[in-house]
Amino acid sequence: MNRFIYKDAGSVSRRPKEPTISRFVSPWDTSGWYSVLPDFNVGKKVYSNSDAAVASCDEKYKGADYIMTFNSAAEGFDDRQEVDFYVETDSVVTVFLDASEPLPEWAGDYKNTGDVAVLSDGAEYVALEKAFAASSQVHIPGLSGSGNHFFVTVRLSEPRGETPLLAPLPKFKNTLGEYKKRTYKSYVCETFNASDALKNFAVSESVSLKSRENDARDKYASIDGTGFLHTKTVIDGEKVVCSALVEPIAPEGTHAVCAFVGKDGENVLGVFIDGGEIKAVTKSVAQKLSDVVYGRQYAVKTIYDKARGMCDVWLDCRLAASDLPSFGDVCEIGFYSTGGKINVDDLKIYDDTEVFAADENGETLSVDKFAASKNASVKRTSVPFEARNSVALSSADGKNAGTVYNFPKISGVGTVETKVRPTNDGFAKISLISEDGESAAVALYKNSLYVSDGAEWKQIFAGLTDWFYYPCDNFFLIKITFDTISKTFDVWVDGACRAKGFALRSNGVCGVGYAVEEKTTLLIEKIRVYDDRDLCRGVIPNAPVFDVRSYGAVGDGVTLDTDAIQKAVDAAAYTGGTVLLSGGTFFSGEIELRSDMTFFVAPDATILGTQDHGEYPLREPKTSLCAHRQLGRGLL
Repeated sequence: MNRFIYKDAGSVSRRPKEPTISRFVSPWDTSGWYSVLPDFNVGKKVYSNSDAAVASCDEKYKGADYIMTFNSAAEGFDDRQEVDFYVETDSVVTVFLDASEPLPEWAGDYKNTGDVAVLSDGAEYVALEKAFAASSQVHIPGLSGSGNHFFVTVRLSEPRGETPLLAPLPKFKNTLGEYKKRTYKSYVCETFNASDALKNFAVSESVSLKSRENDARDKYASIDGTGFLHTKTVIDGEKVVCSALVEPIAPEGTHAVCAFVGKDGENVLGVFIDGGEIKAVTKSVAQKLSDVVYGRQYAVKTIYDKARGMCDVWLDCRLAASDLPSFGDVCEIGFYSTGGKINVDDLKIYDDTEVFAADENGETLSVDKFAASKNASVKRTSVPFEARNSVALSSADGKNAGTVYNFPKISGVGTVETKVRPTNDGFAKISLISEDGESAAVALYKNSLYVSDGAEWKQIFAGLTDWFYYPCDNFFLIKITFDTISKTFDVWVDGACRAKGFALRSNGVCGVGYAVEEKTTLLIEKIRVYDDRDLCRGVIPNAPVFDVRSYGAVGDGVTLDTDAIQKAVDAAAYTGGTVLLSGGTFFSGEIELRSDMTFFVAPDATILGTQDHGEYPLREPKTSLCAHRQLGRGLL
């Protein structure tokens, strides 16, 4: 249902209040139709496909967590699915069943309370309840027949007491100073499909544009015999990427592919095709990368790092050579041939945006890089792999223990990514740290997710996607994007936005903290920090821009923008241009991308997929709707 839903869960100075429902997943293909929600009460909808809301119910059910279901009877068919979840505290589960229908056989396991809930459409429901102990699995079978589906509430068996106080994270001093920010740009983005594509290059007479046999719109640059294709654009970045598709056709002569050229006109790095081999060559090194198959297309990517004086080479999306010593400052890029024939396509030259204030993983993360509390145990452990360890944080005395990893202070916009795994359902916290202390926090506790909002914990029920499943003893990739100017932060878990616009208490972030309580161990397998919301850093390829609003998109999160977005995509085909979604929420069905274009969702934009299955066409050979959806509905 694509909404953010939170629930108050106590002060951040204390452990969050224990949840009731956890580890809930929608039955088979009904994502978004079934979901967990807080605060059951009069006025709340109980079905995802109906406006019918609670008109009256007994006081004891008000304020409970509940499960919204899908009422297939309102759609004229019978598809009343089962519900399965866990309770994390001693709880009472109440199933509200259509009073006009006979009770199912499994209802004998529940107590009929005699209570009746009435919806706004006049439908009445009887309340059947059962007590479950903490950590119990609850399974409520599906129904068959013509009646309305059930809905479910879960309330505590006994009122909660006050949760324990949490010890503060260890104090530390930022020893790394301020992070030096960079600027990034795209220099060249050329697909060679336009008739005048060569005008931006210095070329020899042997260079021409040719069309592919199976697609006349798809062109490439051909260097036939001795010749060159050379950029006119001046390259001045600190860390530059050049990528292209190259196709050696004839073996006669030598081809220099993606050659970085210095200010003195000499080769800084060249990828050469010579004598049946592909080689990476600098002034001091020649390294074989692969044998050559003539007539085969290769994806070649070279990365020049001025600060390190090193170059890397990727071949067909795999790192083929790293840390090759380079000499000179790159200012141009060229392709050369001393004979034979070579084709060049999809040339992109841009500043490398994968630049980090900190970049650690299980191979590099050392316990010496953490400042820990006296009762904290911080050590390496051979999880998840012997060759790629993680750092394990635990408490030596069973009380709250913490540790902090320091990185250069980032002011303004920044991101902290960390991959963590709590080994049981106890309390584990990940925090943003400023020079004044903790400024934001995310917690995994009792198989549930919590985020700090100022001085309060919020339990997270739903984000941009409806899911409610955070089982312990699993790795989670936690991403926290922050803005010290607006004093807000957002939280992403495994790629999905779960919390947005929460209060940040900081003028600059310089560390990430971790804390555990009691018998919990937290495994830390990754820490990555950079000064933007994402690694695209807003860099749009240096080519035409096709704004979807110019094609009729509204971006209000309600209007279906599928047709307008598709028109922009079709217009951008073969141009090397960028379809831009910015400044709004774009509600869409399936978009079919085209050749030689970029689809760019700006940081201030969101694209949401409709849950109308009819907006996702069937794709051969997946002729079965179920088979297609088991592979995932295709938004792009």
